[in-house]
Amino acid sequence: MISGTRPVFWAYVAFSTLALLAVAGTTLVIDDVLAGTALMWVLFLLFKMGTLVSPKALLCRSARGHARSVAQASGRSTERQEPVQLDQFAAEQPWIARSSGPVLMILGASTLVCAVIIARVFAGVGPSEVLASLSGGSGRYLEYIQFDEIVRESGFAQWPYLILMMYKKALLIYGVMAIVVLTRKPRARHWVFIGMCAAAQIYGSLARGTTFEVFELAVLLMFAFFMRAGAFGKSGLSPKRILLIATLALGAIWYFTYNIQERGREFGHRAASDIQIDDSGALPSVVTTFTSGMFDYWGFGIYYSSTFVDQLWLSSGASLDAGLFPGGLSRFYMDDPSSLMDAIVSMGARWRPDMILLLQTAGFIGLVMGCLLLGSLYRRASPKRTAVALMVQYFVIMQMLSFPVGNFVFVSADNRYLSLLLLFAFLFVRPSRKNLRPTQPQKSRAEALA
Repeated sequence: MISGTRPVFWAYVAFSTLALLAVAGTTLVIDDVLAGTALMWVLFLLFKMGTLVSPKALLCRSARGHARSVAQASGRSTERQEPVQLDQFAAEQPWIARSSGPVLMILGASTLVCAVIIARVFAGVGPSEVLASLSGGSGRYLEYIQFDEIVRESGFAQWPYLILMMYKKALLIYGVMAIVVLTRKPRARHWVFIGMCAAAQIYGSLARGTTFEVFELAVLLMFAFFMRAGAFGKSGLSPKRILLIATLALGAIWYFTYNIQERGREFGHRAASDIQIDDSGALPSVVTTFTSGMFDYWGFGIYYSSTFVDQLWLSSGASLDAGLFPGGLSRFYMDDPSSLMDAIVSMGARWRPDMILLLQTAGFIGLVMGCLLLGSLYRRASPKRTAVALMVQYFVIMQMLSFPVGNFVFVSADNRYLSLLLLFAFLFVRPSRKNLRPTQPQKSRAEALA
């Protein structure tokens, strides 16, 4: 089965490589990214530890040993039963995968309708304006920001539209997990449904002039293809699936650069406002331009984290001790650490990495416990192989990607409430087991006639 930590591992490899390329092509030096990169990999190791050993397993180890000794004394077999593979269950296929074509078309169309309504309410644009932005929407993002401020200041009730956002997002994620991961042979109607849900997601990206929605879609599909290989007992990714994942990644990168240029900004002009391109660097100018543009968004969190660790947390032994505990740095400096960082690093419109925000509020001990719990939650969801469990795992992966970069899970209300609702359903709602009956292997024609 594909390791659950592999997507996070390769993402962190990409972030580390981007940081090294930025050092080679900009005025950054290795010390400017070393601490942030090291902290990122420490979190990965903690997450890995959480997936390997859960607290529940440790607590129950002595009980299992006692049960084994009792079983041996009574003559019962103590051999461990092999887990039942996913494809051995006849009725475990999610309901959305069993739905007919008309039902799937209605569900897919409903996500498109939700996307149009949400764009009209929160961005002030309709389908014609969204389609027109494809030919040149340099002002679409600024218009969205201005309109969104007006909407927020108006004070009108937003919860009905929040429900629509959650419905659209939940149907997309659930559909991808149910069809791409859990359905052995998806049919044409399944792919059309996935395409309609994806189109609704892209529509929101075009309406707002942002790339976050496309980034979410790319991560969702890449994670699903990773998990599909393990769902049916395969030990690794096939070359075809690797090519597909690489194509998704390159497509997301292309759309990201296109969107930046459509906003009227020169992609790769500088890595950040206080980081300049080094024209005398060893990298070719094309590589330097691409690297600096990508680092401005996806690598800035590592630079920010390194600066925070070097100049605030590890500035003295007393600050080191204070940073171990919740709110310790705020009490030590008698000020908000984020405000102190604003005087050191030029933030602009960039995100603060989640691992630093969690370190500020919960301390390093809280950050460690958070990563261990995320790994433990991922481990607990792994053997269930249901669409809801896979959705929980997806949000865990998104949070791990968010730690060194920004705020992916809790940046929007639909992600925030949907992830909490899924966590509650996963932990406290027991699925019905009446349909989980292993199918008997079908006899061959010769055996049937014998």
